[in-house]
Amino acid sequence: MVSAVVLLSIPALLLACSTLPPGQEARVGFLVQELSSIPMQFATSADQTTWGTKFPNFAPSAAEATKNVQKAVKKALMQVIKEEANRAGIGHLAADIAQQIKPTVRYTPMNCVKVNTEGAGPAANPNDFECTVAKDAITNVKSNGQDAPIPANYREFMVNLLISNYVIGGWGRDRWQLTLMKTEKLLRKDKTYGPSFKTASVELLYP
Repeated sequence: MVSAVVLLSIPALLLACSTLPPGQEARVGFLVQELSSIPMQFATSADQTTWGTKFPNFAPSAAEATKNVQKAVKKALMQVIKEEANRAGIGHLAADIAQQIKPTVRYTPMNCVKVNTEGAGPAANPNDFECTVAKDAITNVKSNGQDAPIPANYREFMVNLLISNYVIGGWGRDRWQLTLMKTEKLLRKDKTYGPSFKTASVELLYP
């Protein structure tokens, strides 16, 4: 297990919010996979007008669903970085540092044409499913009228970080592995999405 280390050295404190030149930003990629269920906020429904009162947590569009995934990940990641910043005595700069970390999520949201047997018709497109929802999360889908596991590609997503912060841009692989280990734990504890992340793993792809 990687030992925890102090976020910033004393000289680096002076560079805590310094920005890397355009084109020299650091890039970090990681994969989040094996979600146990799909939060409704990460999916869309075919008929918002009918389900707006009964299932209000569906995202209004695939773009919004992906944005919700992005927000959840950045919230957990920035909590880890803020804790490290607090230990280094620069917690007041955490919000500025957050502006220098831009996540991009690659994810294909599921679209539910039926929810718990309610809906206009059968699944017609590759991303359309008849969904079983419990406690604001999609737990199963229907295949030929039978319950089936959620396909793996809907239970995972990739995150790419573009980092212009001078100090964090210099982090190596060991530091990011430790950071993502803590991020994984926070995702599992999230009040809204935690149950869906209870079996999830976060794997560093690069650097």
